[in-house]
Amino acid sequence: MQKFYVLGTGAGITENCFSLCGVLNHNDKYLLVDTGGGMHILSQLKLAGIKASDIHDVFISHKHIDHLLGLVPFIRKVLTAIKLGEYQNNLNIYCDKEIKEIIDFIINKTFHDTFIKLYNERIIYNIIHDGQIFDVIGYKMEIIDTYSIASIQFGFKITLENDKKLFYLGDVPCAEENYEKVKNADWVLHEVFWTSEKNKYTHLVSAMHSTVADVCTKMNQLNVKNMILWHTLDTDIETRKERFLSEGKQFFTGNLYVPDDLDVISLD
Repeated sequence: MQKFYVLGTGAGITENCFSLCGVLNHNDKYLLVDTGGGMHILSQLKLAGIKASDIHDVFISHKHIDHLLGLVPFIRKVLTAIKLGEYQNNLNIYCDKEIKEIIDFIINKTFHDTFIKLYNERIIYNIIHDGQIFDVIGYKMEIIDTYSIASIQFGFKITLENDKKLFYLGDVPCAEENYEKVKNADWVLHEVFWTSEKNKYTHLVSAMHSTVADVCTKMNQLNVKNMILWHTLDTDIETRKERFLSEGKQFFTGNLYVPDDLDVISLD
């Protein structure tokens, strides 16, 4: 069984959905992919039917608040489960060294001493760099530099069952340096801010993000089989799926997914 639970689909400061966050599930093991923007991650996990005590691996792509700040309440939840004897082994976090510095600072300034002690004992940071490979939830996970211009940012390639390849590319367009890696991918999780029409956020799209047409054109050229579009603006969210699919299918011949929060996508 291979599934991807979409906990949050939004970019930046969202009001109508949770910010970007998901869980990769493989044979009852879970990898949390980014953590959204805050406390709401705990309710999203509950609604998805996933216990925090069942998650032992977390990947954080970069330090922006809509990807990082949910890590603090998640760690607090895990530490509570440890105190109650409900959490076995350690929590492994895969991230850049700056992420650890930020979370260390917050926890040391805001957590009770007993939780800080457990944090130092049971939360294990794996500092990542491009090309590094980890064994995570029964998969090989290769770290990928996304070449973000906004901050240090990483994504990953995971080799699924049947040798299928899944890529998470953070919240920036796929860099030219990664085209050969992504070519012929079975699954790509890709940010997309908006459709092609001009709007007040066009400057952000041109600087750091993508339109549906941009992403679908490039991923089609790279022969990607399945693509999940997320990290979108949460305006007009009721029509998001219809609008994004309508534009995307003009440029992408594979299977295209525009999920809502709490959707579950089978990867088998």
